Amino acid sequence: MAGSKPRALEDREDERALVEAARRDPARFADLYEIHFELVYAYIARRVRDRDVAEDLTSEVFHKALANLGTFEWRGAPFAAWLIRIAANALADHSKRAAREAGSSGARHGSHRKSRPAISARGRSSRRPETRDLRPIRPAAQHS
Repeated sequence: MAGSKPRALEDREDERALVEAARRDPARFADLYEIHFELVYAYIARRVRDRDVAEDLTSEVFHKALANLGTFEWRGAPFAAWLIRIAANALADHSKRAAREAGSSGARHGSHRKSRPAISARGRSSRRPETRDLRPIRPAAQHS
């Protein structure tokens, strides 16, 4: 049924043809990127809750996929499953790096770190401005 799945491929043969075309000409990988970007980005964004990190990791996933496209093997699963596996590994690596950095910087600089606000699906920060963020700083009271 054509059009039932937005931006999805109608059948695996089309997907296989796109993968094979990208193997021959890396510029054709753009088609696979366009088809699978939203899925990969959503998978990552739901887990990191930081727009900048989600964008960086999504970019990393597609760079790794393009670099390793020659090693991709058809095993009955769609190409998206391979991308999600790369994304899961990128998330695990990111978590390990973040834990190492937090451990090393926490030991040197104390454990207090200001966290970045989470970004909702609508692109808005979930952190509401605090009153102190909005008030001008007042000079110290004058002594008479």
